[in-house]
This record gives sequence, C-alpha cells and structure tokens, in this order.
Amino acid sequence: MGQLALELAIAAAVAWAVVGAVPQWRRFTVAAAVLTAALAAAAVVALVAALIRVDPSLSYVARHASSATPLQYRIAGAWGGMEGSLLVWAALTPAVFACGSWRTARRRAGPDGAASSAAPGLALIGSFTTAVFLAVSRVSASPFETLDVPTGRGRGLLAVLQHPAMVYHPPILYAGLALVAVPFALTMAAAWERRLDRSWLDAVVPWLRASWLVLGIGIVAGSQWAYAELGWGGFWAWDPVENAALLPWLATTVALHGAAATRATGRLPLTTAAAVAGAFCLMVSGVYVTRSGSTGSIHAFADSTAIGRPLLLFALVSVVASVVVLLRLGLPGGSPWGWRRDLALAAQAALGGIAVLAIAVGTLWPVVDGVWWSSATQARELVRPAYYHRVLAPIVIAALLAMAIGPELRWAGGRRGGGRAATGAALGALGALLICWWLGIGAWRGASVAALGGAALGASVGAVVARPGSIRRSRRSVGVALAHGGFALVMLGAVAAGTGDDHQVRVGTGEVATIGAWTVELERLDVGSTDRFEFVRAVVVVDLGGTRSRHEPELRAYEDQPIPTAESSIAGSLRGDTIVVLDAIDPGATEATITVRRRPLMPWVWAGAVAMLLGGAVAMRARRPPASAAEPAAARRPAATVPPR
Repeated sequence: MGQLALELAIAAAVAWAVVGAVPQWRRFTVAAAVLTAALAAAAVVALVAALIRVDPSLSYVARHASSATPLQYRIAGAWGGMEGSLLVWAALTPAVFACGSWRTARRRAGPDGAASSAAPGLALIGSFTTAVFLAVSRVSASPFETLDVPTGRGRGLLAVLQHPAMVYHPPILYAGLALVAVPFALTMAAAWERRLDRSWLDAVVPWLRASWLVLGIGIVAGSQWAYAELGWGGFWAWDPVENAALLPWLATTVALHGAAATRATGRLPLTTAAAVAGAFCLMVSGVYVTRSGSTGSIHAFADSTAIGRPLLLFALVSVVASVVVLLRLGLPGGSPWGWRRDLALAAQAALGGIAVLAIAVGTLWPVVDGVWWSSATQARELVRPAYYHRVLAPIVIAALLAMAIGPELRWAGGRRGGGRAATGAALGALGALLICWWLGIGAWRGASVAALGGAALGASVGAVVARPGSIRRSRRSVGVALAHGGFALVMLGAVAAGTGDDHQVRVGTGEVATIGAWTVELERLDVGSTDRFEFVRAVVVVDLGGTRSRHEPELRAYEDQPIPTAESSIAGSLRGDTIVVLDAIDPGATEATITVRRRPLMPWVWAGAVAMLLGGAVAMRARRPPASAAEPAAARRPAATVPPR
C-alpha cells in the first residue's frame, strides 16, 4: 500500500507540473498540489502503521522498531532512519507548496499581474522538487523494501534516539527546510518577470519569516537535545549534518535583513533575491550532504552514491538556474546610503552572507576533497571546530557592533533613537562586564565579546523604550528588537560557557575525590533493568566551592543494542550548569569513572534562543501598519523595480 501511494505521488507530481505549465489548466494547480501532498502523506501513514504494528516483512521496520520500543518511538522511527526521513521530507514539500499555491490563488492580482505570475513558478519548482525527492525515495531509498525471510523481532530505534526530542525535533526541522522552497519559487517567478518590487516583498517576506521561525525552532530543539542527552558540555559541534540546517537559516536571516533594507530605501532587491535563492540551494545541498555520506560525518544518514548522485545533480541544477535567472537582472539605482539605520541593516546582511560563505566552505570541504583528490570517504577529515571559531569570531563581533549602534541611527527621512538606545547599549556593556567579573572571566577577548553582546542587548531594549507607543503601534518592531536581543544573549552565554572546565575522576563507592576546590562523592552504584534496557546508576554529590548538587547519571544498554549509552545529569542555575557523566564502571561495580563539567551561564543560551524565536513569532504575527504611520519617508516610495535591459 505504501509503495503504491509513493508511486502515485510521483505521477501526481508530474501531473502537477503539466497543469502549471498549461495556462488554461492553471486554476487546477492547487488541486494538483493537494493531491500530490495527500498521496505522499498516505505513504508516510502506511510506514507509520507498519512501524506501530512492527511489520516483520519490512527491512526498514526491522532496523528501526521492535515490540519493546514504546509507541511514541515506534512512530518516531518514521524519521529515525535515512529512508523514512527522506520520505517524510518529500511529503512535507508538496504540503508546503499546496499552502503556498492556495495563498497565491487567494491574492488579488495587482495591476502588474505579479500575483498571477507566481502560480506557474510555484507549480514548476514545487512539482520538480517533490518529484526529485519522491523518485530518489522510490528508486534508491524505499522504506517499503521487504525481507526475503521476515524477522520475528526488530532491533528497535537507536538508544541515543530514544529521547522525547526525537518525537518533535526532526519533523519541525524538515518542515522548516521545506518552507525555504516557497520564497525561492516566489522570488524566481518575480525575477523572471523582472518584478522585484513591493508586491514581491509583500508575498515573500511572510514565508521568509515562517521558514526562519520553524527552522530556528528545529535547530534549537536539536541543540538542546544533543546538550542534554550526550552530556558532552556543548550545544554545537560544527558537524556537516548540523551545518546543513544552520546554513539555510542563516541565509534566510540575510534575506530578511535585505528585505528590511529594501523596504526602507528601495535598494538591495537583487541582494535579497540572491539570499533567498542561496537558502534554497543550501537546503538542497544539505539533503545531499546528509544522505550521500560524502563528508564522512558520523551523523550522516547513509553512504550511498545511488542516493548522492541525483541529489548532487539537483543541487547543481538549482545553483545554475538561480544564477541564470538573477543574472538577467540589473542593479537598481538609488541615493547614497549615508550613516543611517539602513546601512546597519545592509551591514548585518553582508556579515551574514560572509558567515554563510565561511560555514559553507568548512562544511563542503570534504566533498571538494573527494571530487578533486578522490580520497576515500572514510579517510576524509572534517573541518575542525577551531576553524569556525577563528573565522566567525570577527564576524560575530562586527554583527554585535552593528546591532549595538544600529538602533540609535536614524531611518532615511526619519528620526534618531533619542539617545535611549545608546544609553541602553552603555548599560548593557557595563552589565556584561560586571557578569564577567562575577564569573571570574579575566581574558580580555572573552570580556570584550561579552561587552559587545551586552551592548547589543541593551540597545535592543532601548530601541523599544525610545518610542513608548511602539508596542501598541507595531508589534513587528518589538519582535525585531526581541530577536536581536535574544541573539545577543545567546552570544553572551556562549562566551561564558566557553570558559568552563572539565574534570574526570575515578572514585570508589563511599569515597570522595578532590579536584582543587571541588569534591566529588560517589555514594553508591545501582545495577538494574527494565523491560527496555539494563542500567547502572551512580548516585553522585558534587561540591563546587560550597555549591552542592546531587546527580544520578546512568549507563544504559537498550534491547538488542549492547553498546551502552550515557544518560547525563544536569543541575542548572542562573549562574550556570553542572553536568555529571558516568563514563565507565569496574566489573565488580565498586568503582566508577566520572566526568564533571562546569558551564557558566549556559541557561542564558537557551533563554536567548527562546527570546530570539519568540521575537520572530511576534514579528510574524504583526500586521504591517499603514506606511504613513510606521515607516520612514524612503520606505513609502515604491521599492525599486529592476527594469528590463
């Protein structure tokens, strides 16, 4: 049943493209998109049903489910493996495009026909993207392949994946990545018609905000999952699979800043369009990176040239098509920038573009290594995190500086921030330095970055305070300030967390180990089992200079997976986190090797991430007020329309 639904979905995607290409049939594009989405969803439902009942005949089910696996993790098995995750992704793509086609059909065509011209672009790009993903799923990665000899018992979902975040993190992430495709289709349609104007911005910005928000939620959820589950003390490892989600999000961030500058000045429409196209191309490249095994990442889903080649071809086609369409446009004219807030927006967009390029180079370097030097996948080394830290540090510093001074600059034809943004920046910088003193961060580099983060946070707060009626008039302005302040808080927490330290000790039950001013007491080791796993639990008391916390880290062996998985214990406070990990025990269960990690201000990272995403949600929900009430004079002029050559 699932295989048939998958094949019918491919046929429906082809019909969707035909309907979109024939002018007389374009009124049926929404129906064609909905039919494709429904058939792809039916294939996903069939896979989920097989996982729930643990169908012994399907190879995918045997590898990702068992009768001992809880129901929620059997359902999560639909996206817990390469074949299932690709199918889920392929099903989300037509669903998102169906929504986009419906919204486009509802929009009244303007005098320039911009709304109606987007329909064929949505149909062409949506159907082609869906058909490629579904075809790869059917030909090279079908989750409905059967076993010659049905198994009576599955292996179950991987132990590290049996975490509550597995139920919601991947679907949110895939939905965010799928959402990136709609603004790309709208932009390509507008660029092809040489209509990078206000109607294009009105159509594309809501989708950019939606993709930025949903993808951001997925990224933060995955980071928190890795931080809590693995107990390694970090939230980002710069792995290619992680970067495959980060890159489209950063490119979307650049596009949003470019769109804001375009609204304010009429400039940068081509830059904004290029950022939108870059987000889509990076998304498609991420599908290739995560499913071809070309980078040698241990987190990659597969190592298959049969899967990688068509995805790489699709990525190349996307890049070439984007470049060809955008090269047809010319650069719009306009007045000089001057020292205005518009320039700060443009600077942030430029810095974001540089960051995207730097991360993309590090992420795709193993792929280039394989193509140019033809080295084996297993022999390729991933680019080390130190590269990203060195390259991105000056970019982050410059971005925080732009965020700190931007709110105090005037809009084109508008007024300045009244000094309150500057006051907020000064107070924020002073507060950050006091926090560094409180935590004992004496390194000037760390303190300087923290001060800039505090200044950016204070300036964001001051920008809202500077206009008492702004909350009532424009939730969008409040949302933007909250998002910027959240980012600054993330940077402040990350800098402080990087000053933490790790210590590993071996201690016997009932004994106390001393590490400088720390003490680690192992009260006892408990050995037991449940229906799903065997475990060893350590009861540990940690004293960090007078601050005591009790922890119960575990080692677990799930079902038929004998390799144990560490379940860390985290005690958090406003000052930071203490993480305790049980690394190993002796055969007699009388001694244990324990790692204790200290991460100052780590909760501030999560608080900042929540604030940033909440700001995006507020901005997305806000209705744009009339231009005369909320926009500077330059923004009331029509956005630059790229003229034909």
